[in-house]
Amino acid sequence: MRRMAHPAHDDVVVDTNVLSLSDNEKDPRQGDCLEFLTWLTSDADWHWVLDDNGKMAPAIDTSLLWAEYNDTLSPMGTGMLLFQQMLGAERVCFATRPDQDLRDRIRTLIPRNGRDRVIFGAACNSATRWLVTCDDDDFPADVRDDARRDFGVEVSDPSFRRAQPS
Repeated sequence: MRRMAHPAHDDVVVDTNVLSLSDNEKDPRQGDCLEFLTWLTSDADWHWVLDDNGKMAPAIDTSLLWAEYNDTLSPMGTGMLLFQQMLGAERVCFATRPDQDLRDRIRTLIPRNGRDRVIFGAACNSATRWLVTCDDDDFPADVRDDARRDFGVEVSDPSFRRAQPS
């Protein structure tokens, strides 16, 4: 696994709900989630970003996003299997933890949910600065607009053909 520096690839932070919905046949967003995840895993130029909350070198065991995947997703579900595929292909990397000033600014943007602050912080410190989520409660339109304007982070739903950053 690599710590982020100046990578020669594009990357994206994927919220747990995107993986979860990819397994939910009753949710109308399942198709978009599956299409996005299929595209991500098939395009070798893209990497999956996790947060780096370790004290030394990045490790999957210290990622809060990985812990959420592990606690929430079925080990044999589509989302988890596609993540494992990316992990095995060494296409998972880590964004460094935001410094205190950035964490304070993120807390102002996302006051209610600590886990969402962590994944947004990973997006802030990733190369492409892109977070894909289906969470309209913690990432409503006004927060997404502020994220783009104030942090340079594109927060989008998994309808990637419309949402992929340029």
